[in-house]
Amino acid sequence: MISHLVEAYRSGEPGVRKLLDETLDYIVTAVVSAINSYDPEMVILGGRLTRGFPELVDIVRRRVIARCYYHVANDLRIEAGQLGPKTSAVGGAVLVLQRLLHEPVATLEAAVRP
Repeated sequence: MISHLVEAYRSGEPGVRKLLDETLDYIVTAVVSAINSYDPEMVILGGRLTRGFPELVDIVRRRVIARCYYHVANDLRIEAGQLGPKTSAVGGAVLVLQRLLHEPVATLEAAVRP
């Protein structure tokens, strides 16, 4: 499904171009909002659309940089995720491991409490 959408976008089909451009605008707005709220050093884009449409990352990067202050844009990295469809599961596991390493007793006590 994504491959057909991307193929139509690349061939210049007007309806698909409009749809993806609107989608990209929403993604860019979300990324700019996250940057303004959290000031991250890096933004990682993932999901099926990013995997099926690799140039999406470059498009988002250009549009975000155009909407950011220059001092933010110079230091910000926007990259494609490398973990694939299990990114959320890996992120959740990392959070549990971080808590276990930083607060081992409290984490274990909370795990065995009924």
